[in-house]
Amino acid sequence: MAKYDDINTQLVAAVGLVSVLAVVGSIVGIQALYNNFELSEQDRKVVAIEAIDAKNLLAEQEAKLNRAGWIDREKAIVAIPIDRAMELVVRERKRPSQGEESP
Repeated sequence: MAKYDDINTQLVAAVGLVSVLAVVGSIVGIQALYNNFELSEQDRKVVAIEAIDAKNLLAEQEAKLNRAGWIDREKAIVAIPIDRAMELVVRERKRPSQGEESP
């Protein structure tokens, strides 16, 4: 007859074994989910990206830099070519301030 203060080693071993198997199974399952997610993200971000036509992109950006026209008529905001804008900035910086006397 078993006494109350005896340890049931078979039950402890079985619970321990089941716990270890559950932890290992969880780790393997989570790792599999992570790998699946990583591959799908790599496909989405690297493989499935369309090739960028660099010449067309540069031409489009160049056109934006050299275009003149209204951006917002109500606020009186216009776009001018970048070269003209740089000339105006240089001319403004060279002009003496109103408080200063010219030599």
